[in-house]
Amino acid sequence: MFQMAPRTEAPAEMHFFLRDFKALCMAENATHTLHNLLTLRGAVVHDPHAWSKYLTEAIDMLGVEAEVAFASHHWPTSGADNVVEFLTVQRELYGYVHDQTLRMLNKGMVGTEMFAEPNRAAARTLLADTYEQLGYGSENGTWRSFYLSGATELRDGCTRWCRRRRTWWPN
Repeated sequence: MFQMAPRTEAPAEMHFFLRDFKALCMAENATHTLHNLLTLRGAVVHDPHAWSKYLTEAIDMLGVEAEVAFASHHWPTSGADNVVEFLTVQRELYGYVHDQTLRMLNKGMVGTEMFAEPNRAAARTLLADTYEQLGYGSENGTWRSFYLSGATELRDGCTRWCRRRRTWWPN
């Protein structure tokens, strides 16, 4: 059985159920992490409302039959009750992100509200230290670079992306 889940992790995503094995493949839509909705690499912003909707459909259509759920890049979840709980938590996670984003937008907030006082040196230093520690502890190269670049920008002013060489150069 197949379930189309467009506009989630990919523009044309699909879940499928292998009935003989009671195994539900959730592609990358239910993993053991919160998937990037706004990616660091600049891909299209994912729709958490659609994501939540398709997870609800998967629970309703296949959750009780599935004895194992697995995703493309993560370990499986075994046991029918555990599968339903896992998919439910994932659904609630994306639903929460959607609802809270709209709540803040409706209050007039925008994405730069974390920078309301950009000249506060103590806050910038604390955030830079935090990013640096997160970067040093990150196993993912993309996140490590993101954190360490952010720390550098907070400490030294905006670095500029050298468009000619495609390398980082401090101001």
